[in-house]
Amino acid sequence: MKTGDDEDRPEGSTGDRATSTHVELTVGIVTCSSGSSSYFGKVIANGIKLGLSDFSVRSFGCLIRTEQCDDEGDQRKALSAVSLLVDKGAAVIIGPCESHTAATAIEFAAKANIPVISPSATASFLTEQNNPWFFRATPSDAQKAERLARLIAIRHPHGPIIVLHESEAPGVGRSDGTLCGDSLARDMRRYLSAFGQVYTLVPYDRKLEDAQLKTSIIQSLHGRAFVGLVILGRSSDTLRISQVVRDLYGECPIYLISPGKEMFSQARFENVYAVTDTVVETVSDDAIERFRARYGNEYPGTAKREAIDQYATFGYDTANIVGNAIILAASRGLSSVVSEQRLAIRKAIAETPNERRGLMSDGGFTRQNELLSRPHVQRLSNRRWEQLSFDEAIKSEVYEGTGRWVTVHKIFKAAKHNLDSAEKNFAVRILNLIGYVATGILALIGIYHFLF
Repeated sequence: MKTGDDEDRPEGSTGDRATSTHVELTVGIVTCSSGSSSYFGKVIANGIKLGLSDFSVRSFGCLIRTEQCDDEGDQRKALSAVSLLVDKGAAVIIGPCESHTAATAIEFAAKANIPVISPSATASFLTEQNNPWFFRATPSDAQKAERLARLIAIRHPHGPIIVLHESEAPGVGRSDGTLCGDSLARDMRRYLSAFGQVYTLVPYDRKLEDAQLKTSIIQSLHGRAFVGLVILGRSSDTLRISQVVRDLYGECPIYLISPGKEMFSQARFENVYAVTDTVVETVSDDAIERFRARYGNEYPGTAKREAIDQYATFGYDTANIVGNAIILAASRGLSSVVSEQRLAIRKAIAETPNERRGLMSDGGFTRQNELLSRPHVQRLSNRRWEQLSFDEAIKSEVYEGTGRWVTVHKIFKAAKHNLDSAEKNFAVRILNLIGYVATGILALIGIYHFLF
């Protein structure tokens, strides 16, 4: 009997449909388990392996094998990892974790016709290319950037904003790179402009050591007046820059996207706001608690509760999306030919139901192969991230401390005060009253002449 997938089988394929008990399938994993981004790459990798282990013991007629590679957060190594997994016959690849490594990997994967799904690469340009072979189990940064830009425009309608963002070419003054912060800067520029917000983009080099980075930030901000600062980049870098900014400008409002919750909580920061798609606090949901306990038993002492929530669960959810797609493909009769496995799994991932409920991500995929987003606002207060509604975030602004960042705000506040005072002046009120009376008399004379 011909199945619905037969018409899409690659030309020249000679592989027959194997019986389900004989099908073996390889899942490739690419994460940044070492290098500067290993603080989340390791945890994501652990979550992926936990998720896939659920399916390796299930009886759905397919033996799942895994091949894991470490790209160390390097683009060339990510490309090599994907190439290696393609050569080893992987039917699907989970990863890479970062946007810049995913950018090079998915281009190669598309040419090889192998589905790739990233648990954490958020740069919007990745799915704007309409690559049918690339998926991501997290919403794009464009959706979060729109919410953050709207929040800033409402809270700071008169003052300029500085957008500090990581870049591959600092000082060039453009944001067309593949780094997450570079891509985010492009999104923020688009939405801040749409909302009429005054802003300046300032790139920084994330490869700089602490002392060099501090000098660079001081030079970049010297002489500028601003009422708030947006920092876009890796969590570790946003923390480093925030510390420099606080030393210079006191409690300047700082805005982030998807912050490193644990890092900022330990640093005793206040007046920090973020738009994110992850949970704000550790929750008591039974599924989350069971996952934490299981994760702790499997990887004792390797991560804290917040890291498990923010990173491992995304890896776990991604593995479950892939596992369920394999089950769906197997139910239709999965071929032992790798090229056919890749096609069948790509189609099955795209059919992930909107009713899907994961630990940290829900739903199916849009036409651009990304999950729908429900971003919310967080505020760091008393070393705890608390969730705010959009209205609460707008009303919560408190200007405090000293520094150039309040200069413009004070100027506009003083101007408004002078305007209010002028309107309340007795002489102005008398003149306004005379004007109203004169206008009324002229109107009556006009009506009289019209009627008579």
